[in-house]
Amino acid sequence: PTGRLGIAYPFLFPSLKGRLNAAFQIDGRFEGRKTATAYWIGSASADLRYGLEYWYDSKIAVRYGIEQHEKVDQMAGAGLRLPLGNTTLGLDYAFLSNAFNLDDTHRISGSLIF
Repeated sequence: PTGRLGIAYPFLFPSLKGRLNAAFQIDGRFEGRKTATAYWIGSASADLRYGLEYWYDSKIAVRYGIEQHEKVDQMAGAGLRLPLGNTTLGLDYAFLSNAFNLDDTHRISGSLIF
């Protein structure tokens, strides 16, 4: 079984027309993973994720995050929100480094918010 606990908090910067979101998450498992995790005691283990996201004028975002398991992966990205009448078009890009033998990953996504 896996349990997840997370927290996020926005820091507002009105003079900069921005908002900084800070987030932290811990994944707890009881599977005896030992060396396949960041921290372990007996059969209990935990992996950590934390990151920052800055939004300028609720339209442009930059992101950075770390995932800590038996190795450390880093992620960075950017986002764009364009109002189109009653709809908002969203475009997002993320770069994920991989600490294992897999190649790095580029993710691109789009969204429509009605």
